[in-house]
Amino acid sequence: MSSSNYTNYKVGVVTSLTDLKSSGGKPLRSLLIDIGSEDPITVVTNAPNVRENTRLVVATVGAVIPCNIDPEDDDAVVISRTSVGGVMSEGMVCDSKMLNWVGGGEGVAVQVPSTFEL
Repeated sequence: MSSSNYTNYKVGVVTSLTDLKSSGGKPLRSLLIDIGSEDPITVVTNAPNVRENTRLVVATVGAVIPCNIDPEDDDAVVISRTSVGGVMSEGMVCDSKMLNWVGGGEGVAVQVPSTFEL
């Protein structure tokens, strides 16, 4: 994945978190995330480690998410606004695999220090 595909990845801070009703599966949370733009965005996630004031990496609308980290694989998902758990989600919280980072667990939100600017 070329570096130009990372243009819609942002560092954001969770300003509020609301648990959503879950119909089986993992519990969902609706997050309000300040990514440094005029208005915060809403992201629905099942990442278990997200709390208010968590600083994390978000793939916003238009970001390209690889389906397979294999550089030969051209499969990818483009993030779009979509309803998740009845809430319109405007992005996806990133785990280390999505960012091609070493370490971290799949489905666990990547958290970054406060030295990372929004």
